[in-house]
Amino acid sequence: MTPFRLHTKTSCLISLLILLGLPVISAATTASDKVITALEKSYTAPRSEALQQKIHLAFEQKGPDYSPRTQHLDQQRQPEYINRLILQSSPYLLQHAHNPVDWHPWGSEALALAEKENKPVLLSIGYSTCHWCHVMEEESFENEQIADYINRHFIAIKVDREQHPDIDETYMMASQLISHRGGWPLTAFLTPAAEPFFASTYYPAEQFFQLLQNAHSMWQRDQEKLSLQAGLVVKTIQQIMQGSRETLRVGRTAIRRAQALMLSQHDELSGGFGEAPKFPQESMQFFLIRLIEQNRDDLLTDILRTNLDAMQEGGIYDQIGGGFHRYATDPEWLVPHFEKMLYNQGLLARVYLHGWRVTGIDKYQRTVRETLNYVLREMTSSNGGFYSATDADSEGEEGRFFIWTEEQIRHALPGEDAELALMMYGVTPEGNFETDTGNVSILHLPQPLESLAEQEKIPLENLYQKKEKINRQLLKQRQTRIPPLLDNKLISAWNGMMITALAEAGLYMEIPEYTAAAVRAAEMMWMQCRDSRGGLLRICSQQGEPIAGTQEDYAYFAQALIALYDVTGERYWLERAIRINQEMHQRFWDDHSAGFFLTEKNIEALPLRPRSSQDGAIPSGNSIAHEVLQKLYTRTGREHYNEQAEQLISQASAFLSRQPMGQGYLLASLLQQRQGESGSRNYAARGNVSLRGVLSPQRDELVIALNIENGWHINSNRPLQKNLMATRVSLIRQPDEEQQPDSTIDTLYPEAITRALSFQRDPLSLFEGNTLIRVPLRKPLDSHESVAVSIELQACNDRLCLPPEALELSFIAP
Repeated sequence: MTPFRLHTKTSCLISLLILLGLPVISAATTASDKVITALEKSYTAPRSEALQQKIHLAFEQKGPDYSPRTQHLDQQRQPEYINRLILQSSPYLLQHAHNPVDWHPWGSEALALAEKENKPVLLSIGYSTCHWCHVMEEESFENEQIADYINRHFIAIKVDREQHPDIDETYMMASQLISHRGGWPLTAFLTPAAEPFFASTYYPAEQFFQLLQNAHSMWQRDQEKLSLQAGLVVKTIQQIMQGSRETLRVGRTAIRRAQALMLSQHDELSGGFGEAPKFPQESMQFFLIRLIEQNRDDLLTDILRTNLDAMQEGGIYDQIGGGFHRYATDPEWLVPHFEKMLYNQGLLARVYLHGWRVTGIDKYQRTVRETLNYVLREMTSSNGGFYSATDADSEGEEGRFFIWTEEQIRHALPGEDAELALMMYGVTPEGNFETDTGNVSILHLPQPLESLAEQEKIPLENLYQKKEKINRQLLKQRQTRIPPLLDNKLISAWNGMMITALAEAGLYMEIPEYTAAAVRAAEMMWMQCRDSRGGLLRICSQQGEPIAGTQEDYAYFAQALIALYDVTGERYWLERAIRINQEMHQRFWDDHSAGFFLTEKNIEALPLRPRSSQDGAIPSGNSIAHEVLQKLYTRTGREHYNEQAEQLISQASAFLSRQPMGQGYLLASLLQQRQGESGSRNYAARGNVSLRGVLSPQRDELVIALNIENGWHINSNRPLQKNLMATRVSLIRQPDEEQQPDSTIDTLYPEAITRALSFQRDPLSLFEGNTLIRVPLRKPLDSHESVAVSIELQACNDRLCLPPEALELSFIAP
């Protein structure tokens, strides 16, 4: 599912349902469908005295600083309407608490009312920083005539998709099936049994009013047929989410097919995959990076560089503040949809981090640093958690906070710096973005900084220093503006993504501040994001009724805990990951057909138990769970983790074989499972041997630290018996050299321990405990050059010897 702004000129005909001979709702308008706004006051269904008192008490408790978000205010600036959403904690629902629409939160109470009054349900799903959600609110939900019609003929329900991804997943799939549209705001009509008979996205007010009239008319005329239609939609969703019962082998053929499809969709000119609107598609970037790690393919590397360069240089990247906007509306990544989501920051920071690892290109790690610094500066709560998003709009205008004029640049910077900034960021009097107040410029890099440095005859490092100075001044000036709304929810899954990004950046970039921030956030989650039974909450530190975590919350948190174990070596992080994984298995595993459900149990009022079947705005919970399972197997040697990971692949095999682009992250994880992990940290002997490599300060030697658990050993580099496998380290990649093992290097092994074991009378030459192996390089590495080594070893304890293993460690010079 790819959310995007859609064209509104559509009749939303449903080909599948037409073939079934079932009714179709259309939003087509005529001249007579104009919405008349001259209505004295919208109808609102009677409320009990207890409910009315509860609503007004909640409003009074907001305090004197509370500013109702509505155009319907009396002479005292008090809201004319207050609905049930005032009782909720979600920032998105609170935005709609003063609409004239009589909104209900999701739940059995609202559906029971629909059943009692024999009315269909109008379901609207969105989130607080969604621009088109704001547009539809202003055009339709604040319109008193439309609200009056809704209140008389429907039961209206509002859902925050960030609080309830399970509800969103269910009805988003319905929208794609019925109208072939996806995105937010999601607009659906349901039976009182919560089964959808129509679903789509944004509509302008006139079309939406006509859609409401058609839905009401058809409910009165063809209720039985609509219910049948809705039941068929639910069955189809269940079948898709369940996946095929057919089990196919997922091997090299499936990987090659996925790679070919990816190449066919790549935009060679502007980077990215597919046409505008352009989304980063992080899942496919991870798959691409994993392919490069395994194959060192020049074509794939060029594709990755094209993608990362294009996004980094475009308007989708906040050039002065760091961090990424959600997507670009044009093929060139220039004009973004200006909201900033935490999940994009966490995922793209990792994409650029590992892009830097596999290419050695310095500007990618600069992007990582700027993105993470932005999150720590502007999206971090006092308890160490991370806020969910910032809005696209400020002062009633999309992007106003981020756009500049030539005059503003010259006012903010001294002459020489201003000239450089105008040239560097493509700011012109004509601008590149049209607003109600005139033409302005979205900052971007019209040419790579390398080219600009050469053109202006400035050393590249000097240009970066000038750029940083300019950015500090522009950022200071920008902070005097009215900022976009900050959604301060702490979402467990998204916090897990951010912890993983910080931990990995701390490890590979050797920045202890990032590791410390990851540790602090993880400790916060462990203490504040779990309930008394050890289950995760969807929203941390939330007031009001807690919301149970979904499977993706568990998967992303477990992934983060494993990342912290890798960077710190502290075993309690691994133990916590094991515990979270156990909870995930107990609460979400499908014993019937494998895979994980998205919800712990049938959520209140949902007509089915959804599962996250493919990657969307973020990698699916099942894809992340596969990575968690195979990493737990590598670090513990417990076979059931490997078995469960294989069951996940089998369950998804038909989909992977036929539509591999929908599960890019799972393919990346599968490649890692089949061919081993890469990086400067690795594990052997079922987790009983950990290996970590570092580059010496002089960059002329690799130091490999082996931590061998008590009771285990590996053979030394010179076993005393000919039939035993020696520990051997070989360079497999040096700069400007062929990728062939080099056994001629003079590896420096530690002194071995010689002793006999219970199963061997003859003495053995062994390595035990903490062991250092030093690998000299033929020449010191230059900045950002990479090198890799292979390690062959065999581990044993007093009872058994494990099969020989070959692992790889890779390094990049800072």
